[in-house]
Amino acid sequence: MALLFIAAVGCRRTSEDRHFSTNFPTAPSGLEVWLEDNKALATGIVTAAAIALAYGVVLGVKPRWLLFLPGKFKIPNTSWEVPLGLLLWLKYQPRVLDAWVAGHLVETRQRFAKLQTVHDRRIHIPIQIKLDGDLIDQLTPSHLSPLFSRSPATLLMVGEGGVGKTSFACQIARWGLGMADAGMATPPALGQHKMLPVLIEQELNDTPLSTAIREQLPRNGDGTFVADELLDVLLRQRRILVILDHVSEMSDATYGQMQKALETTPINALIITSRLAEKNLGRPHYQRLEPQKIVVDRLSGFIAPYLAQKGKKDLFDSDDEFLRTCRRLSNMMAATLQDATALLVTLYIDQVIFVNQHQDIQLPDNIPDLMLEYLCRLNREESIDRSMRRDNDDLKQVAKRVAWECLKDFYRPTEARYAEVLKALTQGEDAAAKACLGYLKKPLGLIQISAAETTVKIILDPIAEYLAALQVAEYCQQEEPAERWQQFFETIDADQDNLPTMRGFLLAVRNCCEKERKLPTGVLDSLNERADFDPEA
Repeated sequence: MALLFIAAVGCRRTSEDRHFSTNFPTAPSGLEVWLEDNKALATGIVTAAAIALAYGVVLGVKPRWLLFLPGKFKIPNTSWEVPLGLLLWLKYQPRVLDAWVAGHLVETRQRFAKLQTVHDRRIHIPIQIKLDGDLIDQLTPSHLSPLFSRSPATLLMVGEGGVGKTSFACQIARWGLGMADAGMATPPALGQHKMLPVLIEQELNDTPLSTAIREQLPRNGDGTFVADELLDVLLRQRRILVILDHVSEMSDATYGQMQKALETTPINALIITSRLAEKNLGRPHYQRLEPQKIVVDRLSGFIAPYLAQKGKKDLFDSDDEFLRTCRRLSNMMAATLQDATALLVTLYIDQVIFVNQHQDIQLPDNIPDLMLEYLCRLNREESIDRSMRRDNDDLKQVAKRVAWECLKDFYRPTEARYAEVLKALTQGEDAAAKACLGYLKKPLGLIQISAAETTVKIILDPIAEYLAALQVAEYCQQEEPAERWQQFFETIDADQDNLPTMRGFLLAVRNCCEKERKLPTGVLDSLNERADFDPEA
């Protein structure tokens, strides 16, 4: 319209120049008459066209600038106000959201990689998984891209502790960030755009889920948090990948809080990890992923690339020595009548590496001893300053008591109250107990303590289960073992509805009892029954 107006004015001037010698007036054209009669409307149209042109330029060149559009916008020189729906559509175009993500991508990659949970799982070795019941040897982004290309996208990862759920979640998050796997030249494409991951792994303690998510996102240039409106759009348009980790081990209060929040918050890119399929936070539609245990004939295929990524591919002098190590691990698992989880294999191989460097240390031949040796490895002399290093035997006792505090209420790994843990460790000196917990947190990295020092949690759930199981076995095998075991079973039977969530702990207790030769009659059978474990299967 503006161009027509200019053309019309130009035509008028040309006509005047051509007939300058005459004195006859030229009749105004219809357009001129309309413009004269509708000056306000014409001005509004020209202004709107200029704004539309400017919007297109900004969208193409500096799309993030559009995030500064106000909540209300009135076109200058007019009484016209842009409808809110249209304004939001203009403000939060996919290109704008992609630019916001791109602007924070490097920062988020660095922050995510530094999270202890993610750092501990920086080496990810592919294992077999079931995706909606179909067995897959190696999960790739192409298996999941159809899911994350639609809304809502929910991935439910189910499996026992240590099988690799959190490791897979971290790997998928790296794909969402566009980070290439080891040895991969081209970064993978998980969806149509990149996503910033948020990992929720602790109890909410009445903190709104949206607040917990916002606190992990990059802040604005002035240090403020992302606005509610932008957060809502980022979640709705799948620019944020929310990971709710070990949901089945959360307290009933946090589980209920998460479920209620998901009913009102549009989280359209979501990963849930849970030991139980029914603990899915009420999501009606999801894709189910189940990491598989590592069977005997696949151990070598897991261990070899793990050693390579650890920089230890030449650890063994010969293939025979490598295969003997695989057989030793296989025999250790055969004694438990169970296949190995990815965590157990990595713990064992890390111990093999450690023993190779310290010839005076023996390689454990059972899982409970492997867990205790894991503590000793964290506490190794070359990693801890001599002036602060604690005795290994004392460390084991402290760790077992802390683990029991984390499991004693529900017989599953949860956060324990900081004050209760201190009380369990205190022997007349509260300061000494705090020092013990501080040592377990740093330098060992065994536990997490909340920022407000209200809760304590052992980072790896299977470690917590085995340490607590050792505490139970030692306690029950002291005075009057038959009576103590009976009391233990009575506490389990009093909460029959939650037996499935206790299974990992009960199996750990069973494996700890396997070493005992003087168990009261029926203890192993009772553990097998309550853990739903068939030794003949």
